[in-house]
Amino acid sequence: HKFTVAVRDGNGNTTSATYSVSVNELPLQVTITSDRNTTVEEGVAVTLTANATGGFGGYEYRFTETYEGVSTTKQVYSSDNTYTFTAGDTGEYKYTVAVKDSEGQAMSASYTMKVVTNNGLQGIDVSAYQGTIDWKQVKNSGVDFAMIRVLTGKMGALSVDSQFYNNIKNAKQNGIKVGVYRYGYAMTVEEAQREANMVVEALKNSGCSLDFPVAYDVEDEATQGTLSKQELVNVINAFRDVIEANGYEFMIYGNLNWLNNKIPMEEFKDVDVWIARYRDYTPNLGHGYTGYGNVTIWQYSDRGSVPGISGYVDMNIGYYNY
Repeated sequence: HKFTVAVRDGNGNTTSATYSVSVNELPLQVTITSDRNTTVEEGVAVTLTANATGGFGGYEYRFTETYEGVSTTKQVYSSDNTYTFTAGDTGEYKYTVAVKDSEGQAMSASYTMKVVTNNGLQGIDVSAYQGTIDWKQVKNSGVDFAMIRVLTGKMGALSVDSQFYNNIKNAKQNGIKVGVYRYGYAMTVEEAQREANMVVEALKNSGCSLDFPVAYDVEDEATQGTLSKQELVNVINAFRDVIEANGYEFMIYGNLNWLNNKIPMEEFKDVDVWIARYRDYTPNLGHGYTGYGNVTIWQYSDRGSVPGISGYVDMNIGYYNY
């Protein structure tokens, strides 16, 4: 903006001077936060808050919910920058806040949360240690899902679990949802990529689709337990990148000590977590983990007994119906 002042005296003499000022527009921005974690149980009250800055003021906010591919406006444009609701059916929800200022500029931001069940799904995890499993009996006993070991062996002797193809095929045929896991030994990015690529190859060879994620079991003291935190982050991300690049969901498995003290979970805030913690070998006391990540499975016992399986089997509660 250029301002000019002209002056004249009583005799009609004139002169002028100018002053220039630059006004920079502050871009319109908006953030959205929640008073809950990114994972909440059914029936819990949630308040989302949007905060706009920049632009020309006079902000108005609109909140939209997207669930199972359907978007619904939950709160039309108004000066109210909060939206409170009760978490509904299980699943992933995306909330988008659109904001506009007094000059019509618009901006948006999104927040994603998972709603998990109060009751929990009944799950097991199995490997060749369980031998040949009668999956029909397992299904009839009330098991909803199974996490199946896909690879066995350390880095020098990687192979597909001897029961993997039987387990994933017969579990699926009997209506049990499946995910898989790899107990990690990788100590470098290259080794983690090799583990993940072998997982992907085995999954493709099985001809079966996954319902639950691919879990990376991070707890081996002799190998990954000797890495620095940054080295461990790099290894986990290398495994994760390969899994996700091939269209599968990724999750981290760890016990409470590793999740709290060894894995830098602040680097994995958006990752689903499968926690192992045996308290009274029942799910009654809760898993007790309050750190970063979304706990969607809790392994609460390694002493379970399920019809169709000889010997002990690990028992799990699933909080999220993938």
